Amino acid sequence: MGFLIKAAFWLSVVVVLLPAPEGSEGGTRMIGTTEAVSLLSAALNDARGFCQRNPEACVTGTQAAQTFGQKAQYASRLLHDFISDRVDTGVTSASTPTPSAHSKGRAPGGSIDTLSPADLEPTWRSPDIRQASLKRS
Repeated sequence: MGFLIKAAFWLSVVVVLLPAPEGSEGGTRMIGTTEAVSLLSAALNDARGFCQRNPEACVTGTQAAQTFGQKAQYASRLLHDFISDRVDTGVTSASTPTPSAHSKGRAPGGSIDTLSPADLEPTWRSPDIRQASLKRS
């Protein structure tokens, strides 16, 4: 309940500080600082007496806030455990395959190194192409 009151207060402060669109002040009355403080004080006094006027609503609101807090703590604990497990095992994404016993020493893509030494040699280039590429560099 306290969180909601704080959030409403700060949202109200932000809204008050935002500029009003031009031409919207035609029928509205400007409120002075003293009047705004007295209105805020009256609103806070009214909010303080809410539980005295509506005890059932206050109890229900307290229970809802406690349930929300417990769920938020549980969700944050789950998220923390999930991230900790991912960091501890070194897994970076769900699509990263886990190495099996028979794939030890292979590249991550499952390559079995099928290229021959001749395939690994660079392609032959004539000297004039090589010179032209050196001049461009």
